[in-house]
Amino acid sequence: DPAWSYDGSRIAFTSERVNGLRQVFVMNADGSDQQFWTRGYAVEYEPYWSPEGDVLAVVASINDAPGEIFLRTGEGEDNTTLFDRQKRLGGVDDLAWSSDGKYFAYTRTKSGHKEIAIVEVESRGTLIFLLTNSLNNKEPDWSPDNMWIVFTSTQNQNSDIYIMDAAGGQVTQLTTDEAIDKEPAWQP
Repeated sequence: DPAWSYDGSRIAFTSERVNGLRQVFVMNADGSDQQFWTRGYAVEYEPYWSPEGDVLAVVASINDAPGEIFLRTGEGEDNTTLFDRQKRLGGVDDLAWSSDGKYFAYTRTKSGHKEIAIVEVESRGTLIFLLTNSLNNKEPDWSPDNMWIVFTSTQNQNSDIYIMDAAGGQVTQLTTDEAIDKEPAWQP
């Protein structure tokens, strides 16, 4: 799960090197100054930098509980904040922060169904918008201009890449072959 900072100076990534659990590390773009940012025994993954580069959002799961968003302002447990204290988001996975910093797109797992949702960052979980409704949609990624979201879906019984506008409309299937297509990402 590598994630470049917007200025290209740092990379956050997931590794199992410390205790066999997925946890988050940060390093300079040249691989130097590797820092262990996870604390405790949580599984942490899907790091994503804020557009300003001063906050790192991660998905964390404690004791196999559904994933939740945590915000980190630096190395260490004292610099960590739970994003949604009311647990309204559902199980969070595949986190992506819009380049304007206003929204998170994520895979929402609820009752075994995976859908794409967005949540307004400033609302801390009170303004959630469900964008899909076909049982298995995941891995959203924002376009650089925040107008589009690319994602993986099996809505036609095969894993393919789709695109939709940021409001969940204009859904278009981009891949159609029988191979498994997944984990789309935008070119900067």
